Amino acid sequence: MITCNDHVLLETVQCNPLDKESIISALTLIQDEDINGNNGDEYLWEVAKKNNCKTNLEYLEKLLRKSDKDTISGLTFLYFDTWLENDSYYQTYQFTYNIVHDTAVISAVIISGSWETPCNIKNMLYNNSIS
Repeated sequence: MITCNDHVLLETVQCNPLDKESIISALTLIQDEDINGNNGDEYLWEVAKKNNCKTNLEYLEKLLRKSDKDTISGLTFLYFDTWLENDSYYQTYQFTYNIVHDTAVISAVIISGSWETPCNIKNMLYNNSIS
């Protein structure tokens, strides 16, 4: 159960699991107002500034494209690990993906706040809803 002190970002996106650009495009749809730059420059990470990026999302896209990783799991771990490593607001994430024919569905949940009670992240991912 999530406490009232938590903020939850829950997203589901689709991509071609064999196409790195498709995976990157899908992952970058999972974002908040700090990542996409809407909250202003004060939320721009130092590493993004050093790489001449105007937004954190631009930095993440460049990082994913330069990476030798090309699988859903490898790119997704890199995306969220880098995000949470640089953003002190969110504390944890979990994702899952399912491939049916030539389409992958990636579901991700990112949680901030205190952990006063246990949270069933997997249940949220599989049901794509918060109970």
